[in-house]
Amino acid sequence: MIIGEHSGETPHGGFEEEHAAMLMTAWFTVVRTIQAIRSDALVWGNLSGATSVVTLDANLTTSAALGLDDDHVADIRHFEFHEVDGPELTLGAKTDWNSGAFTAADTTLDFFGTYDEVLALVDRSLLLVHDDGRTQAVKVTSTADNFSLTGRDTVNPWMWSVLLDQAPIFLREDFDEAAPKVTVYGNVLPATQGKTISETAIGSGDARQSFQTFALPKAPLTYLLDETRTPAQAPQLSIYVDGILWSEVETFFDATPDDHVYIVREDADGNSFVQFGDGKTGARLSSGQKNVVATYRTGSGAYGELKADTTPQATGKLTGLDKVYLPQPVTTGAAAESEDNAREAAPGRVQSLGRIVSLADFEAETLALPNVLKANAAWAAPEGVPLVHLTVLTQSESDADLDQVRGALATANTSRGAARFPIQVAKGLRQYLHIHLTAGFDPTRREEDVTAAIQRALGMAGGEDDGIDGEHGLFGLHARRFGQSAHTSQILGAAQRAEGVVWVTLSAAQVIPLGSPPETDPTQLSVPESDAVPADTIACGDTFVLALHANHLIIDLSSAQVAPTSES
Repeated sequence: MIIGEHSGETPHGGFEEEHAAMLMTAWFTVVRTIQAIRSDALVWGNLSGATSVVTLDANLTTSAALGLDDDHVADIRHFEFHEVDGPELTLGAKTDWNSGAFTAADTTLDFFGTYDEVLALVDRSLLLVHDDGRTQAVKVTSTADNFSLTGRDTVNPWMWSVLLDQAPIFLREDFDEAAPKVTVYGNVLPATQGKTISETAIGSGDARQSFQTFALPKAPLTYLLDETRTPAQAPQLSIYVDGILWSEVETFFDATPDDHVYIVREDADGNSFVQFGDGKTGARLSSGQKNVVATYRTGSGAYGELKADTTPQATGKLTGLDKVYLPQPVTTGAAAESEDNAREAAPGRVQSLGRIVSLADFEAETLALPNVLKANAAWAAPEGVPLVHLTVLTQSESDADLDQVRGALATANTSRGAARFPIQVAKGLRQYLHIHLTAGFDPTRREEDVTAAIQRALGMAGGEDDGIDGEHGLFGLHARRFGQSAHTSQILGAAQRAEGVVWVTLSAAQVIPLGSPPETDPTQLSVPESDAVPADTIACGDTFVLALHANHLIIDLSSAQVAPTSES
């Protein structure tokens, strides 16, 4: 570090000149790096001698006001050299840190960077990764208009406030400037479940045949939610004929003879088939050997949170892929639609003709969405504002899937509905019961058969691996409505009608508290410590569906042929 005096003394001297020179004296400090040192003999006035000569990385000053020219000379005796030995120091203004958790309304993080760098964050997804392994996916909701250049430039870095779609789940101090515990990744991309099958020949075209159909070699074909389509899903499939890409359509109904289109259909076993036109409604295939080629993705059914002790993995090595995270629940994944759900949803879809006008239309549209198991529409007017209130039960019962349903319904209501009323979507939940009963059975029957018959009659879930289909029992999903209560006599009657049952008594029939937030995994709900004397009626909230799980059903079998009396 060099501290130098710049003086303005003149050759003529004199009091006025000396006084003026004193007024022109300026002290300044510059920082330079010594690049080389050599020994030399130099002359200063009438003095000469050995001197160490240093070479700096730049001139002492480049300011015209402080220039060392013929009229302004510097006195070498006033120069001071200070050696700085240590790491480079950065001086900055004092920072006042905020601490504690973010509030739900505070969704702002500060970003230090240039104008171009902050613009690159607009509409970008970010991944927040804590040192303890916790992750959170957020999205920047700021627009370019939020980043004003008033008082700023586009060259230097500045502090910008960036709005997110949700508050960070971490503490403010976790974003410490010097030693942060949270790393923010901006180079992230969403991923879908499945595996991409490279180009595969699925058949040979024959121009003589109508409606040629070919099966895809691997199942199941992946479908992704597409709110702009009816139904709101799109197969992840591309078909090339003679190297030309053809288009997938839902039906050949309005296709012309020259339209290069095809339809996709799936059978009960999950196998997918591609069908082409007849030359009248959709073009026929041209003749060729293995000239029909498909590229598609397989895999479906994933939904919900990442399971414990598991790690998401990519299906292969991808260039530029560093790591795979699963910070949010997987959405819209669902098992194949059941026959019962199809029977319930299909008639409504046919009757609506693609329109969304009546309450039945809203229910049919909702039931056609992936992962939706049950829907109930009703008119409501909270605070005097009319709207359509939809209660929706999804397979995952997650908020993330419900958000997908909201978005799909909003798009459908705008494109195919009257859009006269807003849609309010409420989450439906299963309200699990604890039932404890004793049944006398016919001694000619096997106990395990009688137990299974009672489980089916009551509509017990969780026994699918043992062959128990409870969908059509008393508490089976398709037998219940939102808000529908149950009478203890119905429980007794259902169990009594099971094959091999002689008599039934009921020790407990009670709802299991779901907690707050509601627990949706029945395996995490415990049976109450003591049986409650069953009431005549088991009430059910408007957004709940009564359900029974294997973990909560206790069946005691008795070989006695007569039910015990209350005195005994």
